[in-house]
Amino acid sequence: SSLPTRENPQKTFDLFFEAACPKSAEDDPQVLRQFPEEFDDQESIQMLPKFCFPFDVARVKESSMVQNFTFALTDLEGNQRFGFCRLAGGFQTCLCILSYLPWFEVFYKILNNIADHLAKGQLHELSELLSTLYCHPVPQLNSPVNLEFYNLQLFARCRLVVGAVLMPPSPPTSLQPSSFIAPDLGSLPTIPENRNLTEFVVAVDVPNMLQLYGSMLYERRILLTSSKLSTLTACVQASSAMLYPLHWQHIYIPTLPPHLLDYCCAPMPYLIGVHSSLMERVRSKALEDVVILNIDTNTLESPFQDLENLPSDVVSLLKLQLKKQSATTGDGVAPLFIRCITGEVLSLSAPRVKPGGQPISFCQESFLNHKSSTMREFLHNAVHQQFIDERLEKLNAGVGFSDVFEQEITNSGMAAGKEGAATDCTCPGGQ
Repeated sequence: SSLPTRENPQKTFDLFFEAACPKSAEDDPQVLRQFPEEFDDQESIQMLPKFCFPFDVARVKESSMVQNFTFALTDLEGNQRFGFCRLAGGFQTCLCILSYLPWFEVFYKILNNIADHLAKGQLHELSELLSTLYCHPVPQLNSPVNLEFYNLQLFARCRLVVGAVLMPPSPPTSLQPSSFIAPDLGSLPTIPENRNLTEFVVAVDVPNMLQLYGSMLYERRILLTSSKLSTLTACVQASSAMLYPLHWQHIYIPTLPPHLLDYCCAPMPYLIGVHSSLMERVRSKALEDVVILNIDTNTLESPFQDLENLPSDVVSLLKLQLKKQSATTGDGVAPLFIRCITGEVLSLSAPRVKPGGQPISFCQESFLNHKSSTMREFLHNAVHQQFIDERLEKLNAGVGFSDVFEQEITNSGMAAGKEGAATDCTCPGGQ
């Protein structure tokens, strides 16, 4: 995930509830059931159901299609907490699971399981399923774990590492479990396994994908809109993932509920998803310098020349390589954007410890002076100090890292120049 998430959540999920669609825009959705029943954060109970129906209830026609979508909330510590939603056909009710874990496919699958129990009136079985999942220890982040239901009992089975191959444990042959695999958050999204990336690549063509990428690097105010909630939130999530290893650090709302439409007038950068039924109201507001991508029509409006301001060699390479990808063989889409960052934008290979044990530091002036003049202005805007500080803190603490970003640096042939880069990226006095 490209979003900051809590490192050690206490629970696999914090709350499950079912909400009924309000009859009019003036009404609030009513909570029909919740788990755990003793969840006593009344402010959340009143606020969360409004995110389950982020469209104009008076204008949107009923649909037989079930839609899975996500909203995101930022806690006081700056961590993202996600609401995973399943809007039933007919839009009468919405099931929601609130969790700090960005397990999109996993929680969508669990929501379908819950919906099956409700449809069959299996309330006791539903209670056992939720209770078992709620009480189960949270799997360690970045560790692949199988969550398997056997007769409504939940078991966690860590994969066994044999050499360099991950071997999943064999389930009992007499049982047919539904398998819920906790994602490895340190890996890149792939197609078709990652629903967000898959929907994004199918819905948005390469030119608009690159335009959006440029606008995000320049930290614009960005609106994405669609008539389909599942596609809308998938594209917002995939857009933010393009920035890895950077994070989108500003306002981030995958689906904007009607009562928060004024956020579109915020004077700071944002990335917001808006259902098409609300866009007329949004456009009636005093919007200034906003980039708008209509996913349904694959059209992008922008008052900026962000793509033209990116280094031309970076754009040409990205455009060429992205056109070679397809929706069915798109595993390379995410690495392409990382290579843009690592190869041309943030070539900050891990510096070595200085002689005498002095702390490692980063000198932006020295870094920029070693770049061509055409890259200098762009890099001045692209270098994120928080990203640099976090990695230097790990290095100076002796922790280090071997994430996908570092692997791409090595794979791009920069490993041989690391000693030189250490000179470029450090300055006496910890500047």
